[in-house]
Amino acid sequence: MFHVTRTPEPARLTVDLSALKANYASLCAKARGTRVSGIVKSNAYGMGAIPVAKALQEAGCDLLFATRANEGAELRKGGIKGDIYILDGLAADGPERFHLFGLIPVLNSLAELAKWREVAKARGETLPAAIHFDTGMTRLGLPAHEVDILASDPSLLENVNVTFWMSHLACGDERDNPHNARQLERFRAGLARLPEAKASLANSAGIYLGPDYHFDICRPGVALHGLRPSPEMGNGLKLVPTAEARVLQTYDIEAGESVGYGATWTAKRPSRIATIALGYADGYPWTLGNKGFVAFEGLRASVVGRVSMDLLSVDVTDLPGEISQVGTWAQTLGPHVTPQELAKAAGTLPYELLTSLGKRYTRRYV
Repeated sequence: MFHVTRTPEPARLTVDLSALKANYASLCAKARGTRVSGIVKSNAYGMGAIPVAKALQEAGCDLLFATRANEGAELRKGGIKGDIYILDGLAADGPERFHLFGLIPVLNSLAELAKWREVAKARGETLPAAIHFDTGMTRLGLPAHEVDILASDPSLLENVNVTFWMSHLACGDERDNPHNARQLERFRAGLARLPEAKASLANSAGIYLGPDYHFDICRPGVALHGLRPSPEMGNGLKLVPTAEARVLQTYDIEAGESVGYGATWTAKRPSRIATIALGYADGYPWTLGNKGFVAFEGLRASVVGRVSMDLLSVDVTDLPGEISQVGTWAQTLGPHVTPQELAKAAGTLPYELLTSLGKRYTRRYV
């Protein structure tokens, strides 16, 4: 026997902007007067860059970071004011878009610095830029030998106003990892050799490492959305996203019947199975087949069978029928299905869960 329905809103993502603002205030308090920016890259971790940026600006944030110039351009088109820095610098985008939309590059190499310097000279201006030098992440930023060259030749900064120097922590979410202290030492050593300017090292986790890591500008990202960098960091942060999907259909099956592609799950007893309007195309990982979970009014139900592109099957046998019937909502990410727990079960990171949320959710901002 089965029951089926059709609904106009099969999946929704609720973004709690009041929680976002509260998290920003909490991070500002933890940073103790340091200027706190907002990272809104990757569509603000999947939450929606423009509404998140507007909420942050309402909370007092006047400095934002995006990854690429096209992200910055979309923010400007959406009416976002203040300073917008582009973390990937000039490597992925020509300088024209920076000028057109009033964006500021984070320069990651001497080659990028030379390109920006030539743009400034051609315009007869001094142009702002942040400069990133590597201290142990080995991902972006001037390597040590380029820092040596820059420190010995200040003329390389002609027509460039260095608004701040920055680097990025590799192991900030591990409070006692000795790599943090090594990076801090390298960052201080680099600053001592370079022309004086403001400095930025701390990401979300770095804020919780203490004042030594704060410098002039902190750069929280995922903590704004209530994800704690580690179990001992971020107490009191409020989770911003809640993802839900409706039950489309329910099945009453007998012991021995299977569910889903590959028939990887077989009922050991008479069972009630709910089919939910969500799949890996919506960011629910395929790896959670037979080990994921959702929640109905706070009560969990296990994923059975493989995760499909658009659908998810869960065992609701032990749940009250009225909370898991056709048309009801299953929470797939939120306070009862936390990103940390779900990511651990999936063998991935909470960051990936957030940034993988697809376009098919009806987004609600509250």
